[in-house]
Amino acid sequence: MENTKNSFFLTALSLLLVPSLETKFLFLVLQFISGFSLGLVFPILLGMSIEKIAEEKRATAMGAYQSIYSIGIITLPYFTGVFNSNFGIGSGFYLLGILSTLAIILIMKWGRQEKEQEELKVG
Repeated sequence: MENTKNSFFLTALSLLLVPSLETKFLFLVLQFISGFSLGLVFPILLGMSIEKIAEEKRATAMGAYQSIYSIGIITLPYFTGVFNSNFGIGSGFYLLGILSTLAIILIMKWGRQEKEQEELKVG
């Protein structure tokens, strides 16, 4: 969970900083950081999506994960483009940065709940 939280933090930070950049080099650096951190997040989420699924149902769970993931790949750029058209190009980066920050909050909340459940099982 900690790696996921840190990766989403780097993603959120890089997305929130993009609208304030004035050089192409800094933009490329932030794109590298964001891409690298998402490259760490996606395999973790992929593993987490099937870790509690019975062995014989993991292929089906993987198919469901990829279907839902592909819906996001198609719809999020579209809605971000609509958002950019209405509020300016920087607003899309702010929106995605806020969504990444929301992911951090959810990870922390769910991690805390999972820890409490494990403590109840042990105690």
